[in-house]
Amino acid sequence: MEQVETVEALHQIGQLGPLKEKVAQKEATKLDHSELEKLRLLLLEEDEENINLRARVSSLRGRDRDLQAEKGKIRQLEDALGKPGVAGGDQKEDGGT
Repeated sequence: MEQVETVEALHQIGQLGPLKEKVAQKEATKLDHSELEKLRLLLLEEDEENINLRARVSSLRGRDRDLQAEKGKIRQLEDALGKPGVAGGDQKEDGGT
């Protein structure tokens, strides 16, 4: 009888190793899920930041276009008012003297 119990105990001990491995895998999977959730949240935050940055870039590009348009208007006004060294300006100055 003792031999049967010993064999059965050894058999159960033999099953204990794979069972421990399964438990370790489950714990690792649980940890993986936890880490994946953290990564998912981090990616969501990064996506939101990326969207905000794209909006800022778009806004800055719009401002750049506006400033370039203003710069063009200023140059036209300078040319019309006789900026020194400009042919149109020389004519106005000559006409005024």
